[in-house]
Amino acid sequence: MSPDLLLLVAAMTSGVVTAALMNLKWVRVAQRVHYLPREVARLERLWFDRQPLGALWWGGAAILALTSVQGSAWLNMPELAWLAVIAPLMILPTPWRLPFRGVTSPLAWTPRAQRAYAGIFVLQLVLGTLTVVVLGPAGVLIPLLFTANLADLALGFSLVSRAQSHDEVCLSGSAQAQESKAPRGGDYGKLWQDLHQGLCRHTGGRNSFHCCFTGKL
Repeated sequence: MSPDLLLLVAAMTSGVVTAALMNLKWVRVAQRVHYLPREVARLERLWFDRQPLGALWWGGAAILALTSVQGSAWLNMPELAWLAVIAPLMILPTPWRLPFRGVTSPLAWTPRAQRAYAGIFVLQLVLGTLTVVVLGPAGVLIPLLFTANLADLALGFSLVSRAQSHDEVCLSGSAQAQESKAPRGGDYGKLWQDLHQGLCRHTGGRNSFHCCFTGKL
């Protein structure tokens, strides 16, 4: 294996391991804000306001990544390229005082948390692939620095997907309610409609209550 390929593999491994561990923290934050988009990045900004040293710490990691790209050429020291492997590991302990399992309560590994974790990780892989193509091994740091923003993006996609699925359930249930009411008569059709309307109210889609009566979004 050539030295350049070995460096790339080592940097990517460092980035993937760091992302896999850091995402546990950000999913825990997403749970605390009830998976609302834009709230994760807001709490990240609050952490920077309360602990400015965190911003400097992340800036140090960025300097290491930049040095791995330019320092080896400017100073004629190829060994500096390996700083791209160290830079992702430098931000692994942050945010400070936020352990991987949470503080007041442990991370609840629910299906929704699993989807949020997977969504964040996929977006990191996509962005990381693009930045590695442009910047080389140092690019693995970029998606880690924007994890909170990627978390909000993943939560936004999940929210839109859930709303669409809820509306589809309401539309399907409305059609079945109309078909059931006519031929069967009696109270069965009314019972189906009552159950379906309760489902729409329970799922809480944006247009779910409206679609129960009109069958339209």
